[in-house]
Amino acid sequence: MSEIVGKIHIKRKILSLSIIGLAVLFFYLPDDLVIRMMVSISIIFVFLDFVHYKIGEENILTRLYFKLYPKKPHEYKKMLSDASIFFLSTLIMVIVFPKEIVAFSVIIFIVADIVSHVFGIIFHQGKLFWNQEKTWGGVLPSFFSALLVGYLIVKLVPHFDLNFLQIAVLSATIALFGTLDEFDNLAMPWSYALLLSFFV
Repeated sequence: MSEIVGKIHIKRKILSLSIIGLAVLFFYLPDDLVIRMMVSISIIFVFLDFVHYKIGEENILTRLYFKLYPKKPHEYKKMLSDASIFFLSTLIMVIVFPKEIVAFSVIIFIVADIVSHVFGIIFHQGKLFWNQEKTWGGVLPSFFSALLVGYLIVKLVPHFDLNFLQIAVLSATIALFGTLDEFDNLAMPWSYALLLSFFV
């Protein structure tokens, strides 16, 4: 069972890389178009979740969708999947923050989350004292990947004028929020966006 869950988790992490492409588009698209895109994506995901929750996999559309993006076992008990919650949360972020801050935060979140998961599996040692399910083997690579990608974005995108210390603080924040058992997929991008908006 744990092996199946692990495969589902890895497949979802790989698919989540496509969100980086979406976030990069945010830098170049008008604000109103970004909001319309997020509304459309959120509606699609919520609709598919709702249909699946009501009638299961009898519908070919939801069957194909969840074959591509499988649910975790705990998600079958909920009407909204983690993906729907993430897109709804990102929609709110786009309304609250400038789109550049949302794009920056989402890119760092995806990178840090994937790196934490991969290295946490490879180097599953040095358990955290505040969360025995997570390890330093995942947290430290998450921090350094966020630091590296954050530094590159600052150099490539003229909108952000951050020094190295600020990028390090942002990276440490997102890495630490990634150690949460629940709601880490919300806490990571939101904490980064809030702190980033304070810095810029």
